[in-house]
Amino acid sequence: MPQLSRLVIDLRRNPDIEVVKEWGRFVKPIDDPAADYDLRWQRTQEAATSAVPGCELDPALRPLTDRLVAGREDRVGVAWRYRLGGVEHNGGEFCWVIPAPPTAAPAWWDDLPAELRDLHKRLCVLEYHPRAGDAVEVKLELRAGSAPLWLEHRGQLFPLSIGVAEYFERAIEMRGVFGWQALYCDWKDQFDSTQKRLADLRQLFP
Repeated sequence: MPQLSRLVIDLRRNPDIEVVKEWGRFVKPIDDPAADYDLRWQRTQEAATSAVPGCELDPALRPLTDRLVAGREDRVGVAWRYRLGGVEHNGGEFCWVIPAPPTAAPAWWDDLPAELRDLHKRLCVLEYHPRAGDAVEVKLELRAGSAPLWLEHRGQLFPLSIGVAEYFERAIEMRGVFGWQALYCDWKDQFDSTQKRLADLRQLFP
């Protein structure tokens, strides 16, 4: 994921941006000759098919698993804020992990309708925001055939209209600005604030 390193470098170099947290290494190219990339991908796929028989993980996840294996890391991402017109704003954040089936069901699932409860059991976290603590997670649904993406915010689920490959592309292109996923789902509460942040982003990176 060379674009990911470039993203972090661009954020660091911008005088109006402060990178407040990084997960992973971005200074030097990462390539661990001892890493068994194929084995990690195989185990990730096996965990998915064990949870949901017939599930096929999107090959677009492979660069993420390779990046984490090479760096011997369990997550990778960045959190940043910016200043425009003398005012400081929260900018963006993403922290990506290798999706894994849930290990335990929280108690509040018991109050859900059976269909929704079954859906939650098949959702694996791909992105979360540990710095912001904004209760936003992007999850991969394990199901027979392809695995679509969902955005979860405070228990509400919104299906995303883009797949894994485009998700990574758009996240990097928009530098993980908070709320950008509202452009690709029915997350109406965040749409206006997202448009404002994207307008600011165009000033920061003209």
